[in-house]
Amino acid sequence: MGNQWATGAEALAIQQDAMRADPDVAAEIAAVLAERAERLKAVVRPLEPHLRGPLTLDTAHALLLALSLLEVYRELRGRGWSDSQYQAWLGGVLREQLLGRENPG
Repeated sequence: MGNQWATGAEALAIQQDAMRADPDVAAEIAAVLAERAERLKAVVRPLEPHLRGPLTLDTAHALLLALSLLEVYRELRGRGWSDSQYQAWLGGVLREQLLGRENPG
């Protein structure tokens, strides 16, 4: 997963520059982000019966989208976090925020 995030972070910087320069690229990237949102909705949907109360499916989806942004990954990596630290943090915060469970161990 770490390599996927690193590659995605590099691609994000290129895409952001391209979006500013070309409306067609901006539209394509918007479509990719919409697809990402739909795929992550499919990830969170089976968790609905287990979501911490009073969390709704839409709120859980919004939290997953926000916490898993490449910008968050880039920020933490830029502050010296390793891929494994990021993955552990993301897993833990998602468990806590979506399911109301503390990190194991």
